[in-house]
Amino acid sequence: MLMSPSLSLSGSCPHSIMTIEGGNPVYLNYDCMRDVLITLAKTLDISIEPDGSYEFTGLYFNALMSHEDIAGYDQRDVSYALYNLQQAHYITATAFLPETDLRDVRVLDITYDGHMFLRSIQDITIWSTLKQRIGPALNASLPVLSEMAGKILLSKFP
Repeated sequence: MLMSPSLSLSGSCPHSIMTIEGGNPVYLNYDCMRDVLITLAKTLDISIEPDGSYEFTGLYFNALMSHEDIAGYDQRDVSYALYNLQQAHYITATAFLPETDLRDVRVLDITYDGHMFLRSIQDITIWSTLKQRIGPALNASLPVLSEMAGKILLSKFP
């Protein structure tokens, strides 16, 4: 049975880290986070009924893990990317609780802020430039990444 990681966050480190129960700390993998957002944007949908009601169809964790753009990432990296995207209010997902089985985690939607962040980092040229400016460890917070990506994107306009 795939159990979700315990989400014990460490405040002593400037990076976002999570300790997996019985394991090593996990650092936020920004490449994974970007690929997760791109994959969600390609796969999430809204089901609209004839009566006008609608439902976000969502995407379960295992379906996300089996997607070709995500399959190369470790389950820990993907779950932690989802956790941080939810904490940043970039996605709407079912609760990440220590007793939650990862198979039950379902991403419902990308929020407006999530779409704006994705638009600023989706282009591979901008992403590569951003990574080059920040460094290989991407030692920056999500708001800093978003702001820098926006500036790089704006610099592309005459």
